[in-house]
Amino acid sequence: MNNILSYIFLLFFTFSFSQDLKHKNAADDVLVLIEKIENGKEYYIKLPNQIACLTNIYPKKVDGTYFGILYYPTLEEIKLWKDWVNKNRSKLSFGIIADSELEYDEIIVEYEKGKTRSLYCK
Repeated sequence: MNNILSYIFLLFFTFSFSQDLKHKNAADDVLVLIEKIENGKEYYIKLPNQIACLTNIYPKKVDGTYFGILYYPTLEEIKLWKDWVNKNRSKLSFGIIADSELEYDEIIVEYEKGKTRSLYCK
């Protein structure tokens, strides 16, 4: 009987740990992307738009260009993004977007039960 309980506990612990690790990695990935913007390193031109879509925190400085609406966050707005990611770390997870022949990862936040936003807004 003890072996069965030990086995069940081990399975539960392993599952819980893997879920925490999955959330941690998604949040860490978002923070790396935010730091690219903060440090002015090379990044995809729509990245600030995607982070704004994920966090629902939109920068005030906007530019309408050939690429569409682009956001230029200030350092204060970048801090808000980081704070949001750290606060919602447990709500962030990975998913897959299937787009015709391409398939790539997305980062998802469940902001309400059954309602999600993605790093890649459509």
